[in-house]
Amino acid sequence: MCDSRKRQIEELTEQFRKLLEEKYPEKGSTLARIEELTEEIGQAIEAEIEDGAIREQGEGKDCKDTFCACGRKARYVRNYIKEVVTLHGVRRISRAYYSCRVCRHGFAPLDKQLGLDGGGTTLSVRAKIARIAALAPFERCACELRELCGLDVSAKTVERVAEAVGEAIGREAAEREAHILSGMAIEPAFAPERLYITVDGVMASVDKGWRECKVGAVYETRATADGRAEATNIEHTATFGDAEAIGDKLYALAFRRGVVHAKQTVVLGDGARWIWNQARDNFPGCVEIVDYFHAAQHLAEVANSWYGFGTKKAEAWLGRAKQDLMEGRHARVVRSLVAWRPPDAETKKLKTTSLGYFRRNRERMRYDQFLRQGLHIGSGVAESSCKTVVQARLKQSGMHWSAHGAEAMLQLRLRWLDEPTVNFAAYAAHA
Repeated sequence: MCDSRKRQIEELTEQFRKLLEEKYPEKGSTLARIEELTEEIGQAIEAEIEDGAIREQGEGKDCKDTFCACGRKARYVRNYIKEVVTLHGVRRISRAYYSCRVCRHGFAPLDKQLGLDGGGTTLSVRAKIARIAALAPFERCACELRELCGLDVSAKTVERVAEAVGEAIGREAAEREAHILSGMAIEPAFAPERLYITVDGVMASVDKGWRECKVGAVYETRATADGRAEATNIEHTATFGDAEAIGDKLYALAFRRGVVHAKQTVVLGDGARWIWNQARDNFPGCVEIVDYFHAAQHLAEVANSWYGFGTKKAEAWLGRAKQDLMEGRHARVVRSLVAWRPPDAETKKLKTTSLGYFRRNRERMRYDQFLRQGLHIGSGVAESSCKTVVQARLKQSGMHWSAHGAEAMLQLRLRWLDEPTVNFAAYAAHA
């Protein structure tokens, strides 16, 4: 052990002894008082250790020859003070600053050694910012960090770090998906009995307009005590891209879940044409099911337009139509729609749209057969995914996003949701 380090440890040990003598809880203290004093002692010790260890690192001016990233020798300019937020408070660090005469690049060697980012936060702080930003708006995140962790960071810093971490997560996900789509990935050996793929869309305010975020999920089911099939092992994916983009993401996710060897693959959707196009392209031979609850919503819209919103006649017609649909009498539902005589252009359009919807999806609405096979006909996973992935974080009151920011936060939210114990520091290192 070098003399300076040994001397530093001895000085700290003496300081800690005095601190403990002064602060150590007396006999008869309440637990609240013990907690309070223990926290004060811990914070003081942490701060002293951190300050001493940082001073021990020097100022980045140890080497006679310092070279720029371009390979040329850089010249020392002066020392600059940088304020850095660490887990134990704000530190003012003196760093030697160098400049390259050739490429005009300036840098402080100590920044790289200490792992500092341009915004003045440590890796551990950035990891905490990312975790809480996945749950809460940036202003609220900054508040929670102050209250829970004693970290004094601005909402702008939170936004910058969160989006940078989300972007790093997105890059990793894109590389993994590209490898799978290239056909070079090794197929997982496991074979799920039945794998469900479901997808839906939700609008969010992006670039001063509204854009649809397509949200998908892959899951399996297990039998509950009362004999129902319950969704389990749910994983999500999402994008503000087009139908092909979400199709690729869903395939990559399903591939990792063993879809290649699955005994049965089921795709659940709301009836949109693009969903079934992607299902046929990515999961040939799959069972296609229009989510029953979406079909029921279409029937409810017809009932309210035909008989008046919330009237007894509307409720009676809706009840019969839903029962017919559930019990396999699809043709009766269509005949009833044909018999409807709408009085105006708007309801005529609704009739035409509804007839097309139910005729086009006839084979996907054989709910009686699906139920006999033990299949989900409307698990709610897609709708729940839209709420938990997008609405709960990207669609709160007053939120407006840039395209880059929305996609980055989407990736951050997805990783937090599917992997609660994720180590965000691995991504914060690149933020």
